[in-house]
Amino acid sequence: MSWRTESIALALLGALAGHAPAASEEQAVLAVVVDGRDDATVERFVIRDGTAWAPEARWRALGLRGTPRSADPARVAITDWPGVRATIDRRTQTLHIDQPPDMTRLHRVGAGAAPAATIDSAPGAVLNYDLLLARSEGAGRSDRAALLDGRAFGAWGRFEQGAILADGGNVRRVRLDTTYTRLDPEALRRLRLGDHIAAALSWTRPLRLAGAQWMSDFSLRPDLVTRPLPGLSGSVTLPSTVDLLVDGVRQLSEPVEPGRFEIRQPPVVSGLGEVSVVTRDALGREVVQTLPFYAAPRQLAPGLAEWSLQAGWVRRGYGVESDDYGDAAFVGSWRRGIDERSTVELHAEGGSGTAMAGVGVLHVRPTLGAFDAHLAASRGDGRSGLLAGFGFERISRGLSMGMAWEQADQDFRDIAAAQGEPSRRRSLRLSAGVPVGRSGGAAVAYVASRSAQDGGTATERRLLTASWSFVPWAGVQAYVGAYRDFGSDTVRGASIHLSLPFGTARSAFASVQRNDGDGALALQASQAALAPGDVGWRVQRDQGLAGSMPTRQVAQIDVLAPSARFEAAAEHAGGRGALRLGARGAVVVIDGITALAPPVTGSVALVEVPGAAGVAVYREHRYAGRTDADGRLVLTDLLAWQPNKLSIEPLDLSEDALPAAVVGTLRPAERGGARLRFDMQRSRSALLVLHDADGRPLPVGAQALLIGGRAATVGHDGQAWLNGLTADNELQVRWQGRELCRLRFGLDMVRAGRAGPLRCEA
Repeated sequence: MSWRTESIALALLGALAGHAPAASEEQAVLAVVVDGRDDATVERFVIRDGTAWAPEARWRALGLRGTPRSADPARVAITDWPGVRATIDRRTQTLHIDQPPDMTRLHRVGAGAAPAATIDSAPGAVLNYDLLLARSEGAGRSDRAALLDGRAFGAWGRFEQGAILADGGNVRRVRLDTTYTRLDPEALRRLRLGDHIAAALSWTRPLRLAGAQWMSDFSLRPDLVTRPLPGLSGSVTLPSTVDLLVDGVRQLSEPVEPGRFEIRQPPVVSGLGEVSVVTRDALGREVVQTLPFYAAPRQLAPGLAEWSLQAGWVRRGYGVESDDYGDAAFVGSWRRGIDERSTVELHAEGGSGTAMAGVGVLHVRPTLGAFDAHLAASRGDGRSGLLAGFGFERISRGLSMGMAWEQADQDFRDIAAAQGEPSRRRSLRLSAGVPVGRSGGAAVAYVASRSAQDGGTATERRLLTASWSFVPWAGVQAYVGAYRDFGSDTVRGASIHLSLPFGTARSAFASVQRNDGDGALALQASQAALAPGDVGWRVQRDQGLAGSMPTRQVAQIDVLAPSARFEAAAEHAGGRGALRLGARGAVVVIDGITALAPPVTGSVALVEVPGAAGVAVYREHRYAGRTDADGRLVLTDLLAWQPNKLSIEPLDLSEDALPAAVVGTLRPAERGGARLRFDMQRSRSALLVLHDADGRPLPVGAQALLIGGRAATVGHDGQAWLNGLTADNELQVRWQGRELCRLRFGLDMVRAGRAGPLRCEA
């Protein structure tokens, strides 16, 4: 039916209903194309003087944005939308609508920051142990040592305790950190009570405190991008493909509809780079936009702030003394992104009769690099001091360089200096590096520093280093380095290192070092134990070239078992031998289930396949181990706050095991625990041969339904494969919407996975 015929028909219907349109109006059914996008949409409009009219809600449903000028939302003309152009093609009965670029639909390319997902957590505890037994020839005794690291975790937080126990020449019992930690991933907050390290800026010195720490923590959201990113947007008039290239490498590609588009969180790396946006429309036309950028890890996005507050007592002699605490101290830091290029930093600390405060600024120039400067003032013991610093860093694919200068007068003191650490006086660091070839590079660095103890002599050091890494032959990595120390006694040296890998686990290593007339040669071959059940080994020989260093020979074997890592080493040096035995592992308790595992440094998970021993478990498609006799496996060092994909090998299950799933995902908390259970159903299966009361095969396509179980389709010769059989089964067969017959049978009728012929009677 044509537009004119349709309009006449609608007018007649309206007249019969008593609602005849005005003489200047007509109704039409038109196809609609908005911003060049044809979604096969057809709508009914009122046409008055060549202009289409419709309710406002209908226009918005078609994709129009903005605010129309019409006062009556029930009757809005297309011309009432500001900036919108519309034409009616009477030949094709199509309404073409084009909006201004700022009113078109915005298409977001690339994934934005994902919202915080549910964290998988289970209560439990971990005790890491590192045990060592060593005996030297002629010593007459054995040295024993243990490093213990325990933690308990749950919904209430995490409690951690570490200790060193040694029994040899001198008995030592040293307590390490005792800390309670509470995390809030939604608010991005971290609370620590007990021993902790105060958060520091790049130009301040960290302190060990015993007290409280309250701080923001962006690491609780690994998906959150905290630094400024290049703003990439554009518009297209035809369906197109948008490609994003970073330093010439395509990072993402996505189709977009006509209208505006915006690239969210483009994947850029630190340093100087170039990002290009390539749009290619349906006609093959290509537009390239290139933008230089510089990304510094210390930058914060505009308006984003991070802070930390710490208060407590300064801890001294960590690792040597258990309870050596000094004066009370307070430390606070605050950072905020001012705009796309600048980040400001504030810091204050006080204690031990000393107070210090400072301000720092980081500024990025996209084509140059990152500049930073800081200024701090201190007051203590009636003296005031100043600290000033300036730095520049440029990291690029070509020449990279950096410079950092800092100067303090003799009266400047921070809390570390007040507690006996050397005071900062002057430092200068210069560095430069350039790539050489496809997989090599050369670098040079110079460091000069001067520090002084309160009331003591100053210590000064100047060191120049140079290095060159390259690939002399296929598969061989080489490193050449040299240094010169301009101290009271000038010292110089050089070294050459060669490394040759054999596959993924084996490697050989050789090095020659020369230091002021003395030298040493080292040779080593090794095989790493990477997965449970692997056996690693290492043989090494160190030999002095000038006779000042005795020859040293080492042989070591390393076994990575599912429950721990064991090692044994024999050493011979200077005519004396030594034997060393060690074991490293962890005792893990999750939801009351205890298991042994290799050392656990990060998050831990207990994977359960009930009643299934020897089932292979994979982490991100990489083999992680097999379940024990109880169907359990402990996985260590999972990624915190991120999804960890775990799966099991279904071919390792018994024939009657039907898993509810073979793939699962865990998002554990930081240094916390989680539990993943792959539930199983015990199922028996068989091929049934079904006949009717007259002994003829049931018709093809009939549905065989196991009462309380699953259904199957009858195939040729009356065969149907059924899962979930039990000791006593009832089967209903339906054909063409009606019940055809029923039968009962037991597992005693199944032989070698087959039963029948079974007679199914009405």
